[in-house]
Parts: sequence; C-alpha cells; structure tokens
Amino acid sequence: LSQVQLKLGDLRSSVSNFEKVLEVYPDNCETLKVLGHIYLQLGQFEKGQEFMKKATKVDPRDAQASLDLGELLISSDPAAALDAFKTAHSLLKKGGQEVPVDLLNNIGVIHFERGEFE
Repeated sequence: LSQVQLKLGDLRSSVSNFEKVLEVYPDNCETLKVLGHIYLQLGQFEKGQEFMKKATKVDPRDAQASLDLGELLISSDPAAALDAFKTAHSLLKKGGQEVPVDLLNNIGVIHFERGEFE
C-alpha cells in the first residue's frame, strides 16, 4: 500500500504506512531509505538525514545508503558527505561493482571546494 501511495504522489499517507512498517521491522534498511527520500521530497531535510543515517548503521555494507546519505549531506555538511561518499566508493569497489561517475564527481567537487588538489 505504501508503494502505491508513493507512486500516486500521496507522500504523507505513504510516510504514515512506511512508519507502521518500521514499528514492526525497525531495522528494515529499505524502508529507512525510502522514508529518507520521502522526507527529502517533503522538504524535511533533517528528518530525511536521520533516516538515512539510521539506514547506514543498520546495514553498513549498503553502498546505496551511504551514497544517498552523502547526497543529503553535501550542502549542509560537506565533510560528512565526503565520508559517506568514500564509504560508498569503498563498498562498491570491494563488491566488484561499477563506481558511478556521479559519485566520483561528488568526491572531486568536495575536494576542490576544500582546496584539496592532490
């Protein structure tokens, strides 16, 4: 039901139902990530970050959760975003997965903005 509501654009109802899922399965990483994205769409950035941070703690091997967290943090906390991006990069490389160009670009931009050219 939550997914249907999400696809229909009913974000508030979707949040309500996803949070009910978390009451039963508090460590469901996928639900935590989805809620993080929904709260971002609702303009509730801190709450979105909170759910993404929890997702990375629940499953520290989830590269997508780290990547998503980095994207949420890039404007407010570039240092934490860089850490999240580096974690995602490491997890993808260890897993033999392709590292997205956007991830490498984000890492490069943060280093550039910090004046770290080496």
